[in-house]
Amino acid sequence: MAMKGTSTYENGILVVVETGEFSMEEAQKTFLEMVEMVKQNGATKVLFDGRDITGEPELIERFYYG
Repeated sequence: MAMKGTSTYENGILVVVETGEFSMEEAQKTFLEMVEMVKQNGATKVLFDGRDITGEPELIERFYYG
């Protein structure tokens, strides 16, 4: 299962919840989408919840993803 996410915006906070199997390509795509949502909504804070992401990313992927 690929990574999937939902996002909500309220009171200046963009909340993004990601689930599914980790993929660096999907993570990069998600990051760019978050940046665009921040610009569109004028969010001042981002809360990213990746607790339900599964898989075994390599050490460097963990570094880049964080």
